[in-house]
Amino acid sequence: MDIFIRAAVDTDYDQVCNLLADAHAIHVKWLPEVFGSADPDQIMLRALFQETITDTDKTILVASKKNELVDVVLIRLASALDDPAIQPEQKPGLACYQSMKRIVNRASVTLSR
Repeated sequence: MDIFIRAAVDTDYDQVCNLLADAHAIHVKWLPEVFGSADPDQIMLRALFQETITDTDKTILVASKKNELVDVVLIRLASALDDPAIQPEQKPGLACYQSMKRIVNRASVTLSR
């Protein structure tokens, strides 16, 4: 069976919300003192989804099998380079940040078992 990993597109919204709602339900079950129940339509608002899939420092990757999404991951790239609270010797290299940004922007791989 082939699993295809790619950047999410607008038409993935409903399936992404369903996967995130399933994950949230697990969080609620395991850590009810931290996570409260939420309407599945409120797990990820469409505006946030749109912003995330079009932002250059954020993305949503989906794994699909036979046109059905089977998993999702939200990625947000952040750099500590300009954060004054981080000691200079602890800041990640700009090259690493830029490499990850390129990977996220070009994400599209096929995994086969």
